[in-house]
Parts: sequence; C-alpha cells; structure tokens
Amino acid sequence: MIIDNGRLISIVSSDIDSDGHLVVPEGVEEIADYAAMGCIQLKSIRLPDGVRVVGEYAFESCTNLQSIHLPDGLEVIDGCTFMNCISLQSIHLPSKLREIERYAFHNCRSLKSIRLPNGLQRIGGYAFQGLTSLKSVRLPNGLREIWSYAFKDCISLKSIQIPDSITYINPSAFLGCPCFEDVVCTHQEKIDDDGLIWLIESGHLTPIILERCKDRLVDAYRGRIPKPHLLDKIKGGQR
Repeated sequence: MIIDNGRLISIVSSDIDSDGHLVVPEGVEEIADYAAMGCIQLKSIRLPDGVRVVGEYAFESCTNLQSIHLPDGLEVIDGCTFMNCISLQSIHLPSKLREIERYAFHNCRSLKSIRLPNGLQRIGGYAFQGLTSLKSVRLPNGLREIWSYAFKDCISLKSIQIPDSITYINPSAFLGCPCFEDVVCTHQEKIDDDGLIWLIESGHLTPIILERCKDRLVDAYRGRIPKPHLLDKIKGGQR
C-alpha cells in the first residue's frame, strides 16, 4: 500500500492476505478517494482508530468485501464509499458518525440489517438505495434529515421507526418499498407534508396516526383521493 504523511493513497492485491483480509496500519488518518476501488480480492478490512476521513469511492465495487470495522472517530461516510459492495454483510458504524452521504451504501444488496448510531443527523440521497435484503431499520434519536431516494428499492423493508428528532423526509425517500407493514412515528407534525403523504399513499403501510394529526393529514391531500382503506385509517387513527 502507498501511504504518504498519514494518508493511505492506494491498496494493491499484494497487501491483502490469503484470506482476503487487510489491516491498515496505525498512523493512517485518511483513506484517499478511490484508494481500494474495485479491489475484488478484499473480503474484510479493519481501519485503525486514528482514521478520521474515508474518501469518496474509497471501497466502491469491492464486490467480495463482506465486513468492515470503521473507527469510532469517523464522523462522515463520504459519497459512494461502499457503493456496489454487493457481498457486504456486516459493518460497524462508529458512535460519532454524524452524516452518511449520497450513495454511500448504494446497491449493498447483501446487508440485512444496519445499526445506525445515536449521533447520526443526516442520511443523504440514495444512501441505502437497492439494499434488497434489508428488512428493518431503527432510525436513531437525533436524526434530522432523510434525503431523496435514501431507501429506494429496499424491497424487503417491512418496518421503520421514525424518531422524534426528524425535521425533514424527502417525498421519495422510501420509493419502491412495496413490503412496508409498519411505520412508527410519534411526532408526525414535524414531517414535511409531502413526505408524510407519500408514506401513507405508497402501498401496504399500516402507519400510526396520532389523534391530534388526523384532521391535518386528511386536509393535506389537497383534493386528491387516496386509496379508500388508507383514508379510513387516517380518519380512524387506526394502526
């Protein structure tokens, strides 16, 4: 591997052991953009605690990567970092993580679950698009924003819990999630009207509608006619 002043610039196949594992040495503080892009021999990697930056496309299309441990000091997962890591099954997300940027885990279709840390504030556009094995997500308290197509085409996603801290959900955030059975949100008045309407109209949802929100939600359709069974749930406040 090529390291310059604490910056890991590139990884080559000879850096990886026979089991497909790579240990990045202590002293590295930054993983450069494209550092291991397309490294198909890589199956697992451990980054040292001193790493503070992981660049864009750093592990993009590492198609045999199955697990990665990210250091607790990492605050941002940059754009496209693990995009197309189709074999990725487990990942440790650091406790100080604040943002997951666009396309960060796009098409990581083997991930069945993700534990998002409590400090996470923002999920960027397309961040988890195409995670076809993902079944449930518990969004942490402290999360404020979910951007466009963040969970698009997560076709196995059945339930999601939206925290009190949320201030914005893009209308397309959960587009193409046909298996929804349960959406839990205790403060729906904080959610963008269009995003909330989309959640209600988008298919097989059974949302919790709070008594104090029912009339506002019905009025918010602005003349559109929702599916009758969903309208009944809104009016009746049923789960």
